[in-house]
Amino acid sequence: MALSGSKSVSVTAYDILKFNWVQNGQSTTNNYTVINWNLQLIAGSAGQIVSSAAKDWSVTINGTKYAGTNSVAIGNNATKTLASGQTTISHNDDGTKLFSYSFSQEFAITFADTNIGTISSSGTGELNTIPRATTPAFDSSSADMGETINIYTIRASEAFTHDLAYSFAGGQYVTIASGVETHLYWKVPLDLATLIPNTTNGTLTIRCITKNGAAVVGTKTALLTIKVPTTVIPTISSVTFAEAATGNITSIGAYVQSKSKLKATITAAGAYGSTIKSYTSTFEGKNYNGSSFTTDAVNGSGTLNIKTTVTDSRGRTATANTSVSVLSYSSPAITEFQVARYTSSGTASSEGEYAWLQIAYNVTSLNSKNKATAKIEYKKTTATTWTTLYTRTELSLNTTLKPTSTTFSTDDQWDFKVTLTDSFNSATPATYQTFIPSGAVILDIKADGKGIAFFKTSSKDGVEIAGELPGSAINLTTNANLNSLTTPGYYVIPTATISASIVNKPYTDSATASIRVEQTGDGEYKQILQKSTKTSGTIYERGYDSSGWGAWSVVYVGASSQRVLWAGNFVLTADQTATFREKVSQQPNGVVLIFSRYASSTAQNYAFSCHFIPKMIFNAMNLASVNINLIMGTAGFEYVAGKSFSISDTGITGSDTNSATGTSSISGITYNNNMFALRYVIGV
Repeated sequence: MALSGSKSVSVTAYDILKFNWVQNGQSTTNNYTVINWNLQLIAGSAGQIVSSAAKDWSVTINGTKYAGTNSVAIGNNATKTLASGQTTISHNDDGTKLFSYSFSQEFAITFADTNIGTISSSGTGELNTIPRATTPAFDSSSADMGETINIYTIRASEAFTHDLAYSFAGGQYVTIASGVETHLYWKVPLDLATLIPNTTNGTLTIRCITKNGAAVVGTKTALLTIKVPTTVIPTISSVTFAEAATGNITSIGAYVQSKSKLKATITAAGAYGSTIKSYTSTFEGKNYNGSSFTTDAVNGSGTLNIKTTVTDSRGRTATANTSVSVLSYSSPAITEFQVARYTSSGTASSEGEYAWLQIAYNVTSLNSKNKATAKIEYKKTTATTWTTLYTRTELSLNTTLKPTSTTFSTDDQWDFKVTLTDSFNSATPATYQTFIPSGAVILDIKADGKGIAFFKTSSKDGVEIAGELPGSAINLTTNANLNSLTTPGYYVIPTATISASIVNKPYTDSATASIRVEQTGDGEYKQILQKSTKTSGTIYERGYDSSGWGAWSVVYVGASSQRVLWAGNFVLTADQTATFREKVSQQPNGVVLIFSRYASSTAQNYAFSCHFIPKMIFNAMNLASVNINLIMGTAGFEYVAGKSFSISDTGITGSDTNSATGTSSISGITYNNNMFALRYVIGV
């Protein structure tokens, strides 16, 4: 491209014929250039030409021919214009132009014995490009859908206007506006998101048609990345629950601890074309997948939270926290059942033929919807068939029953039994059995001579003894409270069933045990309890004075020097609590926490990380609980995780930071706290 040009050709050894052109002006609106041109004869020091005759000349520019006659006479060292003019050249539609030209001059002379006729030549010139079609521009290379942007249309001529349109996701062009001059504010349609349901951004094409009046000057396009706003996320419209357990639970009309199972139904929807791809809900530390699921039996009570997260086809998430109220429930408990002989006048006597029964029990009310049945039966010890004495239906009872229509002969020993059920435990009722001996005797021989009894009437073959012989072990019964054992002697927790109901024992499992109570001073006692398990045999000890019983201490850890106080699979979020089966203070030194990698909602058996917590940390700082921060990771530092939790004498409570991911703004370390889960707590 140029503003001027020329072409020279030799006429003689001393003369040159030269064509010149120069741009005079351009019309952007009408797309043309005006040039001035001339044809010159340039003579050197010996280039004089003497000729008086008229000579023909011609010039053709971009197809337009100009012609005439002139004189070629010229002196030495002179320049002579032979012809000149002005030409208008139209440009191509895109504003470019390459034009051709040719020129000729008749001489018809003899110069230095040489005949010179007509001299001609040709060439091309490239004109400066005239700005034409407008290319649209933007403030930024990207914008959010729903955002207002400025489309700039910097035109080459004030006569130009622009028609704007857009195309997205392979669709047809849609008109934005017509007659736009220099710019346009335009709001990117938010509903374009419906065309990209599986991604968060796409490329928008803006087409600009430049016009001069009705005539189209040209068309240009520009690309803009448009993004689905971060506010466009799926929605969870409802999380509803229904009772999934069957049987008597349906009569309660509420959810019940350890009995109810929740059937959850999640209603969620994508946004602007997206679809829901996954549902994840967390309840009582366990993850459930799907839009509908049934939980395990509910462990807790009160207001319990379910955290639900849905993910759509764009990878966007929404979370809802829903609460459900659960009634507290405990299995029916018989807290007292004693029977004694009384006379008809109401005097306690071993010779009385009437029985007074002191009974106390509790059944969880469940908003008065629970049903209690306490059946009290009796039989002779030698009999096999029980007879019902009372059937009580109160939810809670603490009274003395004084039957008057039934008597109990002093010649026989009588067994009494209470069986307590509610709406749920008919298959495994709470029971308590006791007896009243026969009348007071020191020695009695059975009538057939085959039996002898001490301190009671003989009722069967062989030897019978009422009460316990000195030094013999006393079997504890259901719901016995170890805080009540202050009488020196030997006691036994004889069965796992009874062990599960014993109150104030130093362990939480149902192991059997033996207990020795010793008097250590005036009003002072101690209890020594040894568990009867093959793997433990742990011995506990505690003391008693006027202020009551002290805490249990471990004095021997049995066959193993460490015990599993808790086992599970907890990331340790805020809704997760690991309750120890023994206190930290009962361990010889403290506890070891064992973590492992956590993936696909399950703890993995690799990348274990072990941490010791000394029990002295509670005593040294006189704290009921201590906040602990731990760091763990994989060998190659592919994953680094932090755990923050509160540990007390009885358990660990987590924090929601234990499932967080991100990069520290201070250290720059990338952390994935949900990559590790607590597996075991070991007493050491």
